[in-house]
Amino acid sequence: MRVFILILLFSNSIFAQNLYDKSVLIGGYPRIAIFEDTASSYLLPSNYFFLLGTQSSISDPKTGKFLFCTNGGRIFTDSIEIMKNGDTMLQEKMFNKWQDANFPQSTIIIPKNENQYYVIIEGLTDTMMDKYFANKDLAIDDFNYSIVDMSEENKKGKVIKRRIPLMKSPRLANWQMTACRHGNGKDWWLVKSHIFNYEFYMWHITEDTINGPFIQHLADSTFPWSNIGQGEFNKDATLYAQTGEYFHKVQISNFDRCSGLFSHYKTINVPFDSVYQDNYPTGLSFSNNGRFLYVCTNFNLWQFDLHESDSTKAWYHIAAQDTTKPNQSFDWYHQLKRAPDNKIYVGAWNGSGNPFMTIIESPDEKGVNCNLCKRCFDTKKYSVQPLANIYNYHLGHWENSTCDTIRNTHPTWLLYPNPAFNNLNLDVPNSKQGSTIVIEIFNMLGQLVEKKEYKININYQVEITLANYSRGIYFLKATYGNDKFISRFLKV
Repeated sequence: MRVFILILLFSNSIFAQNLYDKSVLIGGYPRIAIFEDTASSYLLPSNYFFLLGTQSSISDPKTGKFLFCTNGGRIFTDSIEIMKNGDTMLQEKMFNKWQDANFPQSTIIIPKNENQYYVIIEGLTDTMMDKYFANKDLAIDDFNYSIVDMSEENKKGKVIKRRIPLMKSPRLANWQMTACRHGNGKDWWLVKSHIFNYEFYMWHITEDTINGPFIQHLADSTFPWSNIGQGEFNKDATLYAQTGEYFHKVQISNFDRCSGLFSHYKTINVPFDSVYQDNYPTGLSFSNNGRFLYVCTNFNLWQFDLHESDSTKAWYHIAAQDTTKPNQSFDWYHQLKRAPDNKIYVGAWNGSGNPFMTIIESPDEKGVNCNLCKRCFDTKKYSVQPLANIYNYHLGHWENSTCDTIRNTHPTWLLYPNPAFNNLNLDVPNSKQGSTIVIEIFNMLGQLVEKKEYKININYQVEITLANYSRGIYFLKATYGNDKFISRFLKV
């Protein structure tokens, strides 16, 4: 088998030394899409098949060179050889059955530092595999991370830590794992959802550790998650959307990159096609400007205008079943991905294996002007599944926010960690050690929970104890002389 390298248009507005998504794996028999200014191609050998879009990949942040990838069952080098200590990344029965994680958005790679990366993989325990094949149960109950060090093995990489649990006794949805940059500009948020309950699990990922899971219950949800679907942030990670098979709905929420909190949930119905009984929503992606949400079902592509107040007018039908010759059986639409060139790439599955991807060329434009290009992305060889599970690596710090730690020498207010367990720290700008600050904490109803005076410590901050607080969202108001600061936080 071979790896086909495709070079696409790449936006010039990337940050220096932040080329994590310049080279992106494509599913099926692995190929690499390189997002650059000119087009060229070459072939590399491979003996592996990356099933159903399980793959994730990462590039060198300085050069954009393809570094490594995973299909869930194994971690591979840039030449698609098994990395040192990178074999059998799943429990025995699942690995022996499928050799990979087998579910889209079931793996993700998150930068740790200059040379190291977190590789997060979900799967099924041997017990769950037995239940699954007995038609008794199916939920992700094996959720782990490993650490890859690319300075090892002559820069081919080595797995230096393997399969460290992220959560005790999880019951998670099979798909729908993604990430975004924390508002401080250096850390990351990882998001995953429960298989049945109305709740998100969030992990705050830093260079040194992974904190979480922080649980947020979605009281306003109207449908449970499904094993099949997709979750994605918009480009600036202020919105999050998720869809699940069998419910014909999309849930959209506001997102706060500082606190990791979701709010203002809205559920929209995906148009139903009565011709195809198995026409379920399986993927979605936001346009670059965030105005439009694109949703694919097995047999249809839709555009939803988030600026249209009348939901009956917000949907635009882009395309139905693709019967373009020389296709002998229709490739179902699969997951959608906004690539670094700001186009949306449409994966396919369940068809005759033609080597083409469909692209939404102008996703910022309304209706027909979005310019759907059917099968215009020729991969030359083998069937095509979605782009790897990438996200917006170029998103920087949230300027002037409460968690903006990438700032000038002039000090600012900073409340952390958020979410918090038992203690909060508040950095106080232009303060003096030993001086007094008044802290007031309010609940979601605006009721005062606590008012207390604190002394500024040697680090020009105060430490606030939350041990007696119930889990939930609170607002903190700090008064220091004539200066005031207000922020919300989550107690977990």
